[in-house]
Amino acid sequence: MPLVLKLALRFLSLKRGGLARFTTIGAALIIAIGVFAFLFALTLSNAFERSLISTLTRSVPHIVVTPIGDVSSTDLETVKALVGTVNGVQNARFASSANAMITANGQSQFVLVKTHENMDSGVVFGDLLASKLQITAGEEAELLLLGQDGKLRRVRIRANGISSTGLYQEDAGQITVSTREYAAIVGQEVFTPQGIEVHLAEPMSSETIAAKVAALVGNGFEVLSWERSNLAVLDSIRSAKRFALTVVSLLAAVGILGLLVTTAVLVRERSHDISVLRTMGLRSSSIASMVLLQSAVIALSGSLPGIALLYLVFAMTDPTAFILTVAEGSPLRALTVESNAIETLFTVAGVIVLSVFAGLFPAMKAARVKPLANLRQI
Repeated sequence: MPLVLKLALRFLSLKRGGLARFTTIGAALIIAIGVFAFLFALTLSNAFERSLISTLTRSVPHIVVTPIGDVSSTDLETVKALVGTVNGVQNARFASSANAMITANGQSQFVLVKTHENMDSGVVFGDLLASKLQITAGEEAELLLLGQDGKLRRVRIRANGISSTGLYQEDAGQITVSTREYAAIVGQEVFTPQGIEVHLAEPMSSETIAAKVAALVGNGFEVLSWERSNLAVLDSIRSAKRFALTVVSLLAAVGILGLLVTTAVLVRERSHDISVLRTMGLRSSSIASMVLLQSAVIALSGSLPGIALLYLVFAMTDPTAFILTVAEGSPLRALTVESNAIETLFTVAGVIVLSVFAGLFPAMKAARVKPLANLRQI
């Protein structure tokens, strides 16, 4: 073991009492709490954002193209063909939707009836909606809605399946039907689409590709990406994440300040020992390095319990239930919380770097100790 590191560890020995012992333990505890709180907030916020984006991009169209005025089916066919030529577009399909009141087993609710072009036939209920209506596959329900002619229509439909998207709104208030079934529900002789749903190979490029599509189709169409339609939700998540990390960073700053005080106290209490080492020929740079190593060791000794506490909390509790309770009104029904080893390593490295900066002033003070000055006071 290098001499400087050996001396740093010896100087940190808690066998020797005094104010240094108290401040060392206090600084390590504050750092442990700060590291735990920082990683806890970061892990949960990242999990929520990651799960929300993953669920949205899997469950909703990445871009929706809607005509602003009346457009013929031929025009929509042309626009669909144009959209399909844009680089990055995986597929484009016609879509329509209608609001309706559904009734089954004495229960009623407003729902959105939405088409899915890849469905050959049938009606699929969201699982939360099916649970509320107490309906299973094969059972019937009644829809009340405005038909194509503007008159109220009562239509009997049969549930062919139950599905889950992972989003409350879709699973609790949406029915997915084939285009043929939709035409029958609203009273169309032939299915007439209201717009075009676009799916991309890379969903995170939706804003860029939406701009290209908008330029291609002209002013007669509204082009909306999934990022823009969910902008309020995504912004609220990122704002909450920034706020949480700011608060936790302030706590970490208190820990670093405590570490600075601790290092200064250690230098003061070990001033006689430092004088002896200087008299024996230990260079000023070695003394400064020893003090900086002390700060790094305290930071590491505080970080490790903080990380251990994080993994213990994740092992003994259900973080998914916690975050969904805190984020009341969240569109998500479930999320996957996983700790990130890289984030943990970067956090520990950041704490150690900050601790070294915090120890610079005490280290410079220790390096200026005169070899014989303090020995005369012994």
